[in-house]
Amino acid sequence: MGKIKTTLLFILLGFGAQAQTVNPQIEKLINEGKLNEQKGDFVRAQEEYTLALSLDSTNVGAHVLLGRLFHKTDRYNNAIVELNLALTYDSYNADAYFTRANINTDLGLNTSALSDYTKAIQLDPTMMEAYLSRGFIYAEMSYFQEATRDFSIAIQIDKEGAVAYYNFIRVQGVDILEKNCVYAHEEMKGDMQADMVYNTFCF
Repeated sequence: MGKIKTTLLFILLGFGAQAQTVNPQIEKLINEGKLNEQKGDFVRAQEEYTLALSLDSTNVGAHVLLGRLFHKTDRYNNAIVELNLALTYDSYNADAYFTRANINTDLGLNTSALSDYTKAIQLDPTMMEAYLSRGFIYAEMSYFQEATRDFSIAIQIDKEGAVAYYNFIRVQGVDILEKNCVYAHEEMKGDMQADMVYNTFCF
C-alpha cells in the first residue's frame, strides 16, 4: 500500500519543494531537474540536482527534491540522508518532514511516520496530503477515530484533491479504508466529522 500511496503523492504535490533562489544558475538547474524528472529521465534529474548542490550544499529545496527522487527509485537510505541534510539546514521545512514520513511509511515504520507527518502538519496546517497520509497510518493501526478526524480535516482543506487521492487508494482494495467507512457509518449520528468522511468517501 505504501508505495502506491506515496507514488500518487508525488503527482498530487506537483514536485512542490521550492528552490532557494541563491543564484540564477542554481535555480535553472533545479527547474531543469524537475522537468527531467517529470519526463521520467531520473538519471538526468539526479545529475542536475546534484550539480545544484555542488554549487550550494545548503540548498534545502535541492536536498528535498533529490530525496524524493531517491525515494521514487527505491533508494531509501540515500533518500533519508538527503532529507536529514535538508532538515539540518532548515528544521522548519514541512516538505522534508512529509517526504521522510512517506519513506518511513513504505518501510513500515509507522511510529516514525506519524511523528514526521505530525511535524509537517504543525509547520504547514494546510498540507492536505499530510492529513490524509497520517489518517491512513492511523487507520492501519486501527485508530479509526483519529483517522476519521484527519480525513475530515483533509476534506475541509481540499475536498476535490482528498476525494481523488482517497478513491485511488480504495480501488487498490485496501481493507483498512473499508473498515474506516464502517467506523464512520457507525459514528455518524451526532459526529460531524464521521458524517463528513462517510458522505465524502464511503459511497
